[in-house]
Amino acid sequence: FTNGLVLDRQIDNILTTKGIKTFNISLNAINASEYERFTGYKEKIFKRVIENTKKLCKAKKESGSDMEISATILVDKMNYKSMEEQIHFAHEIGLDHIILSHFMPWCTEGMTAEERCLFEDNKEAMTHLESLYSKEFPIAVTFPTIFDGKKDNALCKDNVLSMSIDGDGNISGCERKMLN
Repeated sequence: FTNGLVLDRQIDNILTTKGIKTFNISLNAINASEYERFTGYKEKIFKRVIENTKKLCKAKKESGSDMEISATILVDKMNYKSMEEQIHFAHEIGLDHIILSHFMPWCTEGMTAEERCLFEDNKEAMTHLESLYSKEFPIAVTFPTIFDGKKDNALCKDNVLSMSIDGDGNISGCERKMLN
């Protein structure tokens, strides 16, 4: 996983390192305002991440590499209706796979699961999501997890299952927490 900010410095290494089959970029959003809403970072950073992602996808294609390049985009109550647009955006910039990930709840106001996450009892969201399941898309799509309201699955388990290191060398159990 990478947030893509300094990706352009490592493209050759990424494509030539043996054993890397999948490379994932945390895009988080498809436009600057959504990116800022999720990460707190301004348009300049968003544009750099998108340009670096495009550079990697182009270099991959030119090299003939069979590495899969995927990206994660966050989905919550405020943007779930744009999932189809998110999928097409991912295809346009050259990605092989898009992971539409549920918003990871946090314990502060405005960031709780109840305020931001999609739950099974949200009929409008469920109907919208079900309408997308049957569509064919030009790239692989992983749809977001929908919460059932049980507390045991309402929080991200990445904190205990993975380790992320950002461009400054900061270490965390979850790359999304490092953004804030």
